[in-house]
Amino acid sequence: LAEKTAKWLQEHPAQAAIIATSVVVPGVISGPILSILGYGNTGVRAGSIAAGIQSHFGNVGARSLFAFLESAQMGGYGTAVINGAV
Repeated sequence: LAEKTAKWLQEHPAQAAIIATSVVVPGVISGPILSILGYGNTGVRAGSIAAGIQSHFGNVGARSLFAFLESAQMGGYGTAVINGAV
């Protein structure tokens, strides 16, 4: 399998680059943006925009946009959704 993969990569460098970019770039873009908004690896950072939103709405519902954004930053179920949207 490794040999076939290496051969395919050599024969299709442009396609390999596109595939690699589509996997790496969304995380490179969404991670810093979510961090700037205050979504952290261990939860919402105090005093951030995300904290302000959370304090305004109170208890955040599961699978809400807020929950997806926090999950994405923490590497949970929201990661695929957010990175797919970027």
